[in-house]
Amino acid sequence: MTSQQQAIKNALAAMLPEETAEMLAELNGTKLQVVYQLMCEQAQYHGVAVEEPTAKDVLENLNELAQAEFKTPITVSEFQDLVSTQVSQLIEILGLDI
Repeated sequence: MTSQQQAIKNALAAMLPEETAEMLAELNGTKLQVVYQLMCEQAQYHGVAVEEPTAKDVLENLNELAQAEFKTPITVSEFQDLVSTQVSQLIEILGLDI
């Protein structure tokens, strides 16, 4: 089990039996996609679905990122990755083809 899977398992184990948490943490491919879609449907049914971010949300995130004072120093490359992720999300929301 990778460190990512272990972290997911630990988070899920707080709410689910450990065996179930481990099974979910190890999902990948089509099975993961199906479980994700089903959970999204369940969340919508119960009115707790996460709404898609708006352009305003992403711009606010970029503003916060630009003003952030990191407790643990990060490298320029790590900061560029964070900004790049936000910019890519904004491009997708705006429907731009770059």
